[in-house]
Amino acid sequence: MLNKSLLGCLGLLLYTASLFGTVKVTLDSSNLPIMIVVTKSSKVNLDTGYAYHDCYVWLIDNGPGKYNYVKDSAKFRYFGAFKLHGASSLSFDKKSYAMQLEDSNWNITDKSLLGMPIEHDWDLIGNYMDRSLIRNILGQHVFQAMGNYSPRFKNIEMVVNKDYRGVYTFLEKAKRGPNRINIAKLSPTDNSGN
Repeated sequence: MLNKSLLGCLGLLLYTASLFGTVKVTLDSSNLPIMIVVTKSSKVNLDTGYAYHDCYVWLIDNGPGKYNYVKDSAKFRYFGAFKLHGASSLSFDKKSYAMQLEDSNWNITDKSLLGMPIEHDWDLIGNYMDRSLIRNILGQHVFQAMGNYSPRFKNIEMVVNKDYRGVYTFLEKAKRGPNRINIAKLSPTDNSGN
């Protein structure tokens, strides 16, 4: 439980930030997994356009209950492609992204990330309008607890080209497949499915 003086300091920091604009934050460590993304080309800005951009991806995850440090050796090193994700959320200061995993030849490949089933399509949701960072994941969790399919997810910290972007919800892209939404593909003449 947070004490009143800590809450007061946090309130002062947020008030000061609102007066003077964005506060630059750096990330040293976290109890959440840390994803570090570096664009293949230094001229690429991930926050513009819908085209996929090739990136190098490091994922630092020392396991539950352990701290992750930016300087830790990444156990997971990937190639990937990122693009903007969303529609109305594109106007937000904190962008969301779609990610595809790739092999060393920049071809799409399936991998398991953060204990989730093997796939290549993933989403990183910025949750800009959810300052509590709990509304979306609580809704997903409750829906799963009711016995329904809901994309699996984990919160992570994200750094892009040495710029700390904050906490993101890393989740499965909702799509048809054996490890995602396991339903048959319908043909134009089908009017029911399994």
